[in-house]
Amino acid sequence: MLLGVRHIRDAPRAWRKKACELTTLCGIKLCVVVYGEGEAQPKVLPSDEEAKQLLMKFNSMLDVSSLKKKKNQEEFLHSRSLKLHEQVLAVGV
Repeated sequence: MLLGVRHIRDAPRAWRKKACELTTLCGIKLCVVVYGEGEAQPKVLPSDEEAKQLLMKFNSMLDVSSLKKKKNQEEFLHSRSLKLHEQVLAVGV
């Protein structure tokens, strides 16, 4: 049961309620984009224009230089494995 929703037709109402609760309790702005199965267009809360503005503001706050330094788990394990291999070779084992 997603968000206490018993029927799939009640899901948009539940998302809207949770979004309103979060904005009130946390004092934040948020948008919700829900892609329905078999629907070409997503449902956007509060509105398409407000969601676009909020996403543009969020994207402008991202620090691009820090994103270049981030690694996923596979990249991290690979680089760590290479370092350990180099250490083993340096010790001469």
